Amino acid sequence: MGTYRLLLALCVLYSHVFGQIAGWNIGVVAVISFFIISGYVMSLLIVRHYPDRNDLLRFYADRSARLFPQFLAYLALTLLAMKLVGFTDVFLRDVGPIQIALNALMLPLGFYMFGLEHALIIPPAWSLGLEVTFYIVFPFFLGLQRGAKVMAIAASVVVFCAAFAGFIDTDWFGYRLLPGLFFIFATGSALAQRKWPPALTLSFACGAMLLLLFLPNMYTKLYNKEVVAGIIVGIPAVYLLGRIPFSSFDELMGNLSYGVFLNHFLLLRVINHFDGSRMLVPLLSLGLAWISYALIERPALQLRRNLRRSSRGSRIDRGYGNSNVPEKVMIWPDTTG
Repeated sequence: MGTYRLLLALCVLYSHVFGQIAGWNIGVVAVISFFIISGYVMSLLIVRHYPDRNDLLRFYADRSARLFPQFLAYLALTLLAMKLVGFTDVFLRDVGPIQIALNALMLPLGFYMFGLEHALIIPPAWSLGLEVTFYIVFPFFLGLQRGAKVMAIAASVVVFCAAFAGFIDTDWFGYRLLPGLFFIFATGSALAQRKWPPALTLSFACGAMLLLLFLPNMYTKLYNKEVVAGIIVGIPAVYLLGRIPFSSFDELMGNLSYGVFLNHFLLLRVINHFDGSRMLVPLLSLGLAWISYALIERPALQLRRNLRRSSRGSRIDRGYGNSNVPEKVMIWPDTTG
């Protein structure tokens, strides 16, 4: 699944550097696939390494070791470049010490629309704030009884539908905030557990796309069509790729994806400042991603492996998305009855 993740990161890069394709923002389509992958991977991670109630803090430490090292490095690099190069844009208009601290915490970026609109040092990182919100909530969701899980997912679908129809802010609740997107993450989790709800979600998305084609007012609402397309593309892709055996090449491609996601906006800003060619951004982004992986991510990866070894419930030391996924996933809270 690593190659697919790199492809998704390049789609996000393309949308920021080169714009839309025939009126479609392919970066949004890619981000929705990332959310499906996140639900998929988190289910396997908890089952394989953190299934015990006492493993919760280790799970959070694992996720922090995954997200923060490269993120903080690129945050610092962007601030340094701002100082040395002097570029600015609408996202950097109100950057000060407090805003820098909020960016560094990552979680507030998921709620940037409440005061950080002009203080996004790494603009694509708003989705990392959403990911952190999901990581906080997800272990407790897994511990719910089946009926409560169904109710939580149904509530998320209701919020999404209200945003989809325009009754509430379509951009916020249909793309950026967890209440309207939780069912997408949960679909990824169900894919990992080889359960049937993803087929229902896929059918729902196909129906929503048909509805958009006949209702122009809904079709033109911000990101409606891209979010639905992301579900339609992402579910089959994750389903199929989750059954392909793990490979070192796939791991290498996946290792580059996070760096590409984080660094391309910085490179775009610098190139724009010097009136350079935007065609340089993809190549430079891949090269810088390789460097940041080698210098920053690799040591952090060892920390995550140590956390997984120290977990009492750990059963597998590396990899995910291979063919030997358990048919029935058992999570720690379910053992209470």
